[in-house]
Amino acid sequence: MDSISDVGHGVAVEKTSFNIGGMMCASCVSSVENALAKVPGVISATVNLATEKATVEYLSGEADMAALKQAVEGVGYHILAEDETGNKKIIFTVTGMMCASCVGSVEKALSGLD
Repeated sequence: MDSISDVGHGVAVEKTSFNIGGMMCASCVSSVENALAKVPGVISATVNLATEKATVEYLSGEADMAALKQAVEGVGYHILAEDETGNKKIIFTVTGMMCASCVGSVEKALSGLD
């Protein structure tokens, strides 16, 4: 989803959204947002962990999708192609966990699934 608006004086602002793979927590979101914000020409960057989506506003001609992709990859994540986003996400409650070891056991069991 890309859009362009004119902010006056012939400066165009573009807005784009894209999915990001590999994020697991709020720290991941912060890393991606900070990396995108450092790209010259970026006005704003917001990342949503639940939807795995980034929305970036930037000055046309100063930043482009290649620079945004490089920033995301530079902090260890990747932009998903549209055909890579077909995974279903299920949220459920796990009861009975008492410690970090329990969490590790559940994560290990789930990571072994297709």
